[in-house]
Formats: sequence, structure tokens, C-alpha cells
Amino acid sequence: MRRLLRFAGIAALVVYFGFAATVLALRFWILPQIEEHRGHRRGHFAHIGQRVSIGSVDSGWQRLRPYLELTEVRLYDQDGRVALSLPSVSCTLAWDSLAFGTCVLIPFRWTNPS
Repeated sequence: MRRLLRFAGIAALVVYFGFAATVLALRFWILPQIEEHRGHRRGHFAHIGQRVSIGSVDSGWQRLRPYLELTEVRLYDQDGRVALSLPSVSCTLAWDSLAFGTCVLIPFRWTNPS
């Protein structure tokens, strides 16, 4: 019984400090430098097979939740014409979704699609 309690206590500390390290990394390292990784972002959209362009990326915090806002998002068709244009796309991470092994973005909003 004692071993089980000790194991549970150590596991709780590992989860706690792992979560704290994740929050600190997002807060001070990843989100403040997100605009500098423009070329790296293009690679994430290569798998859809269509060209995607993003005007700018803004990130920060809404209370204790990180948010991401993309402006001038354009998806192009196979002929190179704009198929979908979104002036603004924004989302906020729901931390509690990570406890269930998913990543839920709330609210996911876009304005004036054309």
C-alpha cells in the first residue's frame, strides 16, 4: 500500500511539473516567437496539397488560455486562384481537453469568409 501511495505521489508530481513546463514554454518561448517561424508554418500546410497563404500571425493569452489569430488566410485552388479568403481566424486552447488526449480549440472563429 505504501509503495502504491509513493508511486501515485511521484506520478502526480511528474504530471504537475510537466504541465507547468508546457505552460512556461508556451508563455515565454513558443508564442512570443511564432511570427518568426513563417517558413516552418508553410510545411504544416503542404499535406493538404493546395497552396495556403497567411498574412500575419498573432498569439498571446486570454486569461490562462493561449490564443492564436491568423489574418489574411487564403486557400488557393489547383489553378492558383483564391478559392477561400478569410480576413481573420482565431482560436483559444481549452486546457481541460488535453487531459482527455485531445486538443479542443474554443471558440474557433472566422470573419467574413469569401
